[in-house]
Amino acid sequence: MSVRNILLYTLSVIFLLISCSDDSSINRTGSMGLDTFVPPELSIIKWPFTEVEGWLITRGHGEATHNGSDHFAIDYSLPIESECFGQPFRAPFSGKVIYSTVTEVPNHLLTGYGNQVIIQSDRDSTFALRAAHFEILEAFKGEYVNEGDLIGKIGSTGNSTGCHVHVVLYRNIYGYIYEGPANESLKAVEILETGGGLYRSSESSPKEAFASPFKFVKEDSIQLNKNLFQGL
Repeated sequence: MSVRNILLYTLSVIFLLISCSDDSSINRTGSMGLDTFVPPELSIIKWPFTEVEGWLITRGHGEATHNGSDHFAIDYSLPIESECFGQPFRAPFSGKVIYSTVTEVPNHLLTGYGNQVIIQSDRDSTFALRAAHFEILEAFKGEYVNEGDLIGKIGSTGNSTGCHVHVVLYRNIYGYIYEGPANESLKAVEILETGGGLYRSSESSPKEAFASPFKFVKEDSIQLNKNLFQGL
């Protein structure tokens, strides 16, 4: 091997070592090959179950069935399924109902979410919450609900294999989402106002751009956290 080739090889090894020595600044998402997504901090919202104890998480954050911006969704049910049906679900925060399923629609005509209610937060209008698979709705599009108001009774409508409530917290809902056959850009809130899912995002943002991890608490300490994705 010539001196020139040895020198080039040595320089390439040094460059490789430097570039791999510290990747602590990279936010790895596993989404669409992008490494720029910064997951938001955990949001805290009010516990919605007030009548009985014993609620279980049957599917949590990152479950295979929680795709796209439903990545951080949580499904809740009771150990005895028959006791789950008809249990009240209360608004985890105050806001305007921007979508609710039309009443008295046969289950086979409902979307995968079944009977659902979507509330846009009045504390921070860039956040919205979806609660789905209700047996009975108690809040309807255009209404204002206060934290703790009854918005539905839990059931198993839509694409559901058993009684539970599917809860999703969305953030950055005024960001744009890549949607539609003509690839037109719509704001995420426009999709939510039709009851649709935020399964796709713009070509320049990860599919989790609108997803927000959260937990319920029984104390009055609501906190909505967002690390705005650059470019939304």
